[in-house]
Amino acid sequence: MKALLVLAAIFLALAGGAVPAVPLGRIEAAQWKPAAEADLAERLAAAPTLEFEELAPGGLTTWVESPRWVLNPDGKTWDAWILYSRAYMGPHKAVIVDFGRGTVRQQDVSSGQGRDPEQSNPFMFHLVPEYRIRGKMYYLPMGGGGRISVWRYDPGADRLDLVGFPDTGDIRRGAWSVGEDGFIYSVGLVAAEEGKRFAAYRLDLDTFKAETSEPFGPANPNLGFLYAKQILDGDWIYCAAGTTPWRLVGYNFRTKEWRLLAETERITGDHTTLALRKSEGAVWVDVKQIKGGGPASFVLKDGVLTERKAEATGRRGRVARPDDAEPPKPELGGTRPDSEGRVALWYRNPGTPKDGPLQGWRKVEYSVPLYPDTMNLIQTLEDGRVMAFAGGYGEAALFDPTTGKATRLGKQVGSVYSVTTLNGKVYTGAYAGTKVAEIDPSRPWTPAAGSSMDTPPTPASKGGAKNEEEDVDADLNAAAGANPRLLAVLKEETSVHIPMAAAAGGDGRLYFGGKEIRTGDGGGFGWCRPPAEGRPVEKGGVKLPAYQVFYMCAAGQGRYILISTKPGVPGDNPAERPKQGRLFIWDAREMKMKHELDLPFGNPGPVCEVFDGLVMGHGYGGEGAGKSVLYGLDPERGEVLWTKEVPEKPVTAFSAVRRHSWHFGLGPDGKVWTFFGKTLARIEPASAQIEAVGVIPQRTAAMLAFSGGKVFVAGGDHFRTLKGVTYRP
Repeated sequence: MKALLVLAAIFLALAGGAVPAVPLGRIEAAQWKPAAEADLAERLAAAPTLEFEELAPGGLTTWVESPRWVLNPDGKTWDAWILYSRAYMGPHKAVIVDFGRGTVRQQDVSSGQGRDPEQSNPFMFHLVPEYRIRGKMYYLPMGGGGRISVWRYDPGADRLDLVGFPDTGDIRRGAWSVGEDGFIYSVGLVAAEEGKRFAAYRLDLDTFKAETSEPFGPANPNLGFLYAKQILDGDWIYCAAGTTPWRLVGYNFRTKEWRLLAETERITGDHTTLALRKSEGAVWVDVKQIKGGGPASFVLKDGVLTERKAEATGRRGRVARPDDAEPPKPELGGTRPDSEGRVALWYRNPGTPKDGPLQGWRKVEYSVPLYPDTMNLIQTLEDGRVMAFAGGYGEAALFDPTTGKATRLGKQVGSVYSVTTLNGKVYTGAYAGTKVAEIDPSRPWTPAAGSSMDTPPTPASKGGAKNEEEDVDADLNAAAGANPRLLAVLKEETSVHIPMAAAAGGDGRLYFGGKEIRTGDGGGFGWCRPPAEGRPVEKGGVKLPAYQVFYMCAAGQGRYILISTKPGVPGDNPAERPKQGRLFIWDAREMKMKHELDLPFGNPGPVCEVFDGLVMGHGYGGEGAGKSVLYGLDPERGEVLWTKEVPEKPVTAFSAVRRHSWHFGLGPDGKVWTFFGKTLARIEPASAQIEAVGVIPQRTAAMLAFSGGKVFVAGGDHFRTLKGVTYRP
């Protein structure tokens, strides 16, 4: 093994504060053999329990929902309530602004305090529809132990309240349609042993008593209502819901008859999958991908579905909306808090003269809680500082081991799921749609545009702000010299919504891969090269309809990008699902696929270059069976050089990998650091000998970073290291 020069380079770099993790020189492939370890399982089981040492807190944030508007009893002015949350299910702080009176009040929801159901139960208001009934606004958030919960906003009292839980038996979810008789009509679901089925109910809003149907329609374990559509037309109620597949059903409340009207391919789908709208006295239906075909359009009347003629498909018709006769809403500034949780909500009521120093703007001021972020990803910088990224739409933070202090940097671009570095800069991949952002650690972080305490907004956002998290990305993308800056969105090139893996190529491109959601069950990978003088951002990608990308690494001085996948379902037939994941090897010099490998032991699992041009992986059997192995691979030849059975499979669950609750990477000591279950271990690359370090004191594994001889562990709301665990380069 000729690694002394490389190790010397590592030592010199460490002396300057950097903590690189580079391959350990070269080794002849034929000489690379693993050592047998008959007592490995016993040694891993006997590993001591480790302790964390918390060094400094990380980021703070709050999720901001778009304003929800409610017309006041005077029919002229508006209220808006804005939800500030720690997470989707709470706790929430509802800020209620009455623009007619210029007042603001706050109330807690899902606080977890006391026995009051609206505080003791978690509720999710994200993407929840609203219904104006008798001058009040009603909402059906998820939560409350799975029961249908009804919330009501009363603009006369400026208050949001939990009305209760209607008596709908086993029926869950479902939207509302208000009948001419004043009753509420809905189609939801009933969970049964064979799967979920549709069921309908009619609700008396005064008594909360409901008349329910028997379950109907084909059983579907994937039936969900996040993007469901519903329309009431005469005696019939129609509901489109999915996923994999979506189905359009009809139920007649008078005759108790039900019909299956349309079905899609086995796609996950989203709000565009199946559209329903009333037009010209009937219900018009647009299906994105009908079973056995492509896009299709229909007219639906009296429970009968008729294909819409080609010449009629362009006629959209005038769709009446409840707000057609409503008065205009106020213009709003930003609703996002500053770094201290303060908000100056600027507004300008309709008809206000745009004169004077403030051009007619007024403001209300308030403060909201900021919650500690869970830092799922951490990355060591060249100067030894450690950068951390929060789960969800949170903040990034930076820890300096030389001072022992952390700095809150600010909002990330999107919801970050992967990170890599190149030429001293940090690159993140984020939901939604694989947003690639560039961070220059040597420059100050650009604050996200938000509400100013002293200056009115320019220009205004009429009718209220958009989703605040999307506004952050728009601000960063538009700002000249922004840091971080949004480089590209790779959704169209890759089909990937959640980019769980990243690698930097030797060609100057950043590679990101992940999983498709809603629109399919596959994945893909793509690339982005930052702009240079005279050259714009370059991007591209490869779609993998039958495979989901979970792990990636670069090898051969960045020439090869290894894309490690799990199987997905490429089309309508689950039988087409591959029996195991595939290892794709992309040639970044030739920009084409070098190898597509179905490894003999099954799924390829996480991979890491350990010698120049040679890779170690942690694979496991296909279809949930078979052995788990470490293996050596030559990506140039596409050849497995050796395997070694180990007692634990790698972390493979989507819910864990997307939070980066795993690690398999080369440390500055030249060893591969990883987890077998919750036991942290380090692997000597030349012999594949495994040293058990200890069991981490949390439920799952986590991403690691290395600096100053200490091992940093993600997964908490503080920068933290493992007591007594060190490394030597």
